[in-house]
Amino acid sequence: MSLANQRDFRDTLLLPFEQELIAPPSSRWLALNLQVLPSSNVDWKTCLDGEQNLRSVHLDLEQHGYRAQPAFDIQTGYEGGLVLLGRSRALNELNLTRAWNALRPKGTLVVAGDKKGGVAALRKWVAKQASIEGSLSKHHAITFWAKREGEEWSVPATVKTVDGYDIPLGGFSTNGPDTGSRLLANHFDNRIRGRVADFGAGWGYLTMQLMEKSTHIAHVDLYEVDWNSVDAIDPNVSKITAAQPKTVPFKTHWCDLTREAPSGPYDWIIMNPPFHTSRAADPGLGQKFITAAASALPSGGRLLMVANRTLPYEAELQRQFRRTQMLEDRGGFKVLEAVR
Repeated sequence: MSLANQRDFRDTLLLPFEQELIAPPSSRWLALNLQVLPSSNVDWKTCLDGEQNLRSVHLDLEQHGYRAQPAFDIQTGYEGGLVLLGRSRALNELNLTRAWNALRPKGTLVVAGDKKGGVAALRKWVAKQASIEGSLSKHHAITFWAKREGEEWSVPATVKTVDGYDIPLGGFSTNGPDTGSRLLANHFDNRIRGRVADFGAGWGYLTMQLMEKSTHIAHVDLYEVDWNSVDAIDPNVSKITAAQPKTVPFKTHWCDLTREAPSGPYDWIIMNPPFHTSRAADPGLGQKFITAAASALPSGGRLLMVANRTLPYEAELQRQFRRTQMLEDRGGFKVLEAVR
């Protein structure tokens, strides 16, 4: 087990197996939103078919010897399925449905999540469609399980369309372009040219705006940590390129820029960097994005970014870049430009 003061919902997930309330796997199990699990009597690394859409967590799984894919078409007939809940209610419901439908009759669905993350509400949601066999609470988390019976559950759409944009469940800005990105896009024009990178590209909004507002783009590389968002980039950006007189080539990268180096060199980098991996703000994320941008820009290369007004990025920009300036401060956001 992990150290007591570090135990979380992953430890809670394993409790019914440790207490022999659920039999250990005798064949393959499915695991959605798989994360590195605490040590136990079950060798989970050898019996799980795992899926993890976040590149950052996927790298951790690889380092610990797990087999996982960013996404796959699930086959049926699994003996059991683990669903580790994340922050998005819609994505959690999708994963619960996919796991349930993949189970063979009497197969076991095991679910775990933090109490503050809405696991109790999702337990009620499952209980409306299946009989909950058991539930345990520990480490500020809840795990519950049910046996597969009855018909398949109706699978919700994985993508929704908002103002013509295809937006995946669970990613950033799921209700359409966010305020910060719109503010940043107001500063796109023909000054931005050559080879461009979009850091933290999401489902492609900033690149789409850039291609509409600048006729001097030679190529765009889009870097995004969420595979589901990466998967949505191509249909979104392709709509723009198809409408332009000049086709702008682009390439997507499933990448964790805080741990993996971008290609480069680029003439310009645009970004609306993330500032949290949990509910608490983490300015260190944006600072790592700034460092990654500095490494991918040659002398004279430019970074154009937007950030929440309260995030302390100016000192890092001044340290990594020759010249910086604030272009706009409005609605709680600031637009910053820096020259390498």
